[in-house]
Amino acid sequence: MVGNEVDQMASPIATGGAGTVLEHDFGAVLLADLLLGGPTFGLGDDVVSHM
Repeated sequence: MVGNEVDQMASPIATGGAGTVLEHDFGAVLLADLLLGGPTFGLGDDVVSHM
């Protein structure tokens, strides 16, 4: 380091896979809504809730 320079590193959350936990949880909720025939909140009216 020279002078007032500070080594900065990106946090593990910013560079890692922290979003995968959220994606898995959200996927589980969507699958449960699809299987149970319930509404899926927060996705608008364009989401098919039954097949």
